[in-house]
Amino acid sequence: MGSAMARVLFDLDRPTVGLLNIGVEEVKGLEEVREAGLILRQTGRPDLDYVGFVEGDDIGKGAVDVVVTEGFAGNIALKTAEGTAKQLAEYLRNAMSRTLPARIGYLFARKAFAAVRDKMDPRKVNGGVFLGLNGS
Repeated sequence: MGSAMARVLFDLDRPTVGLLNIGVEEVKGLEEVREAGLILRQTGRPDLDYVGFVEGDDIGKGAVDVVVTEGFAGNIALKTAEGTAKQLAEYLRNAMSRTLPARIGYLFARKAFAAVRDKMDPRKVNGGVFLGLNGS
């Protein structure tokens, strides 16, 4: 489902997909995640490019187009990313208002800051998209 959505939203022919895990090694992580990785490796689906396990820092790097995870780790990753984005925004806000030269610099760069703020707005993407939930 994630690869289908990535194909439509981002116009990708064959999105790269990774499973979020505590390491890239095949012996690490929850049994269910390791089993899902094995199934994806053995299936060889033509509509997606399964690259294997990814770690938390791979999310922000854009190592894959789609990150698949179980709910517990996914929620932690999502909340961590949202909190980090808010923290960085606060640091920038403080730094850009500290001195007169910083304030002047902000005036020149405010359109760029607005574009970054818009792209990072969790209300627009909510940090991730949840697919396949049964609503219960």
